[in-house]
Amino acid sequence: MDCKLIFENEKPMLVAGDEKLPFFAYMTYFTENAHYKDFTQCGYHLYSVCAGFTEMPINSESGFSPFRRGIFSVKGAADYSEFDADIKYLLDADENALIFPRVYLSMPEWWVRENPSEVLPTFADPIGREMLFSDKYKTDCGQLLGQFISHVRQAEYSERIIGYQLSGGNTQEWFHFDHNGSFCANAFPYFCRYVNAKNPGAADGYSVEKFLNGDYMREFSRFANDTVADTIEYFASLCKLQCGGKQIVGTFYGYSLENHTQFRDGGFSMYKLLESKNIDFFSSPFSYTDDRSLEKDLSYMLAEKSVRLHGKAYIVEADLRTHLSDYPEKNRKDIKIKRLYRGSVWFGENNEELTIFQLKRAFAKVITGNGGMWWFDMWGGWYATKRIMDEMRYLRQLADLPFSKALPVGTHAAVMIDETLWERHELYEENIQREFCKSLCASGIVGDIYLMTDFDAIKDKYSLFLFPQPDPPQNIIEYCRKNKIAFLYGEKIKTKDIRAVYAKAVGVPLADEGDIVYEGNGFIAVHAVSAGVKTITLPLGYTVKPIMCDNLSVEHNAFTVNIDKYDTVILRIVSN
Repeated sequence: MDCKLIFENEKPMLVAGDEKLPFFAYMTYFTENAHYKDFTQCGYHLYSVCAGFTEMPINSESGFSPFRRGIFSVKGAADYSEFDADIKYLLDADENALIFPRVYLSMPEWWVRENPSEVLPTFADPIGREMLFSDKYKTDCGQLLGQFISHVRQAEYSERIIGYQLSGGNTQEWFHFDHNGSFCANAFPYFCRYVNAKNPGAADGYSVEKFLNGDYMREFSRFANDTVADTIEYFASLCKLQCGGKQIVGTFYGYSLENHTQFRDGGFSMYKLLESKNIDFFSSPFSYTDDRSLEKDLSYMLAEKSVRLHGKAYIVEADLRTHLSDYPEKNRKDIKIKRLYRGSVWFGENNEELTIFQLKRAFAKVITGNGGMWWFDMWGGWYATKRIMDEMRYLRQLADLPFSKALPVGTHAAVMIDETLWERHELYEENIQREFCKSLCASGIVGDIYLMTDFDAIKDKYSLFLFPQPDPPQNIIEYCRKNKIAFLYGEKIKTKDIRAVYAKAVGVPLADEGDIVYEGNGFIAVHAVSAGVKTITLPLGYTVKPIMCDNLSVEHNAFTVNIDKYDTVILRIVSN
């Protein structure tokens, strides 16, 4: 089915055939445990289904794979039966389903064994996994991708397929399998080619011995990220070509605010992919920090506003753990795991009420921000209670609300994120950029997060720029000084300093410190870190109407609302 992504007042919408719907979806790894009928009855008709070219692990540390067999596990004998059965199982539950497969572009074991010069060894797979910048990997996997898309386009379910989400590398998120740039002797020729392409002859004197000794790590860090972005663009272009440009293509990418200790992981070259004409949307999960505590912001991993600035959508993966979450082997008996998943990351809140508070906070973040998401019911059954599904139905109804003009962009602060920060400062123990963005949401001030490379495009739109780093580009700082634009920078920017500068440069902050405030797209949301009456002050000329809210009192441009601890309210902003 033909499908395109459009924006209506900044809201990402899918136009699929004669249908138009918001980008709110559902997916699971374990189809046999999927709750498709429950979500269909709640108004969801958009889904993703996994397709894997290999049964080798998606996680190089645990050895976990959601696939019982890979489509191309046997050389020369493609087996689509598992994927086709998963699609049929979904369509039996919802004949109106619109599907964008998550395609795992990783090579089968026979290819790994045949191409020892194109792989690196990993913990879970001593024989190795493909280096993500390998020419042979891109060429051979590209051919497999073409075969897969041809099969889908000829299948009886082809009219329910609207596009593809490309995934690869470790955990399907385009991370190198060693979390370190595929650092091995096999990478050396590719690294030298990269260096010479940027500066002809610069790598002619390099040696593999010095390379493996770590002598060129600054350059290698940029290589490790740029080449993954190039690989994704290569596959996206093939996918768009095979679809005739008439279906959507997305990818996991953009972890600029998350993996600061793994800055050779591959996810720090968003600046390159934002220029792609072949990618319609990016995705990544909510941040995993603080175990997604209800005491703090549920932050994004990427510079959300840069994605939209470049005409793309950011669709967040809401893999939120619930009070029903458990380890994967408890949900599939024949699962392949070499080293069991363990730890608090797999568990959610202690009870159903707190789980619902998590879901409401996540939805509030999305509807005031990027505007699209999918609920990732990872092993299946994470949302399987009547009360949760009633909430899912309600949130899906709210997702149909139109976006409207938000408060003027000048009432926000612009937060500039530097993808090269960790290459220059390898010894940081704390992710200062991410922690700053999380704390800003509790400061009563709304921050729009951009990549530093987009400064020129937005430099005249904001009255306050925030640089959570010690050494922002001097030309940018000089521009702010010359044009009398307020700014702050540093490793530890204090909230009181931000509020003071904001009050002078912009106006009264929306709220006091403490609670989490989201605002955008004509909505404002308050997530209560503590119970009680909350007061929000909008700019003159604006007021609110309740949407997901009780106990509201409004007086001109200010309102108060009584909120239970950890609950979230959403209101519509309107002009007086």
